[in-house]
Amino acid sequence: MFGNKALFVIGALLAISCGLAASAAVCKGCSGKQLAKSLDALDGRRKCWLSMDNHVLLSFKLAVLNGVAGVLEDLYKKSNELSRSECKTEVIPDCAPSGDTDDDIECVIDHMKKMANAYVKLEECNGELLDPEDLNMMFRVMAGSTAGWRVVHPTC
Repeated sequence: MFGNKALFVIGALLAISCGLAASAAVCKGCSGKQLAKSLDALDGRRKCWLSMDNHVLLSFKLAVLNGVAGVLEDLYKKSNELSRSECKTEVIPDCAPSGDTDDDIECVIDHMKKMANAYVKLEECNGELLDPEDLNMMFRVMAGSTAGWRVVHPTC
C-alpha cells in the first residue's frame, strides 16, 4: 500500500515537472510566426502586385506598403521596449528612398521581413505575446492592404 502511494506521488511530481518544463518553451498567444508567413506570402506576390508591369497606382501602393511597414515598426519597437532585458534586440534601420520604385518596394518588404523575424524572436524569448492590440492592428492592416491589391489585380 505504501509502495503504491509513493509511486503515485513520484509519478505526479514527474508529470507536474514535465508539464512545467514543456510550458516554459511554449509561447502563450504568440502569433509572430503567422505574421512572418503573411509577409512571405506578400513577398511571393510582390512581382505581380507591386511591379512596374502592373504600374496601376504604383506610387499609391508604395505609400500603402510604407503605412503597413509603419504599423509593423510600431509593433516591433513597443514589443522591444516591453521585453525583458535579455530579450531586447537592436533596432533595425529603415530603408532609404532610392528613387527607383521597384527597389524601394523590395527594400520595404525586406525591412518588414527582418522586423517580423526579430518580432518572432522577441515573442519566443519572452514566452508571451507582448502587445496584442498592435499585433491585431497589424493583421487588420495587412488583410486590408492585400484585399485591395487582390481587387486591383485579380489575376495575381
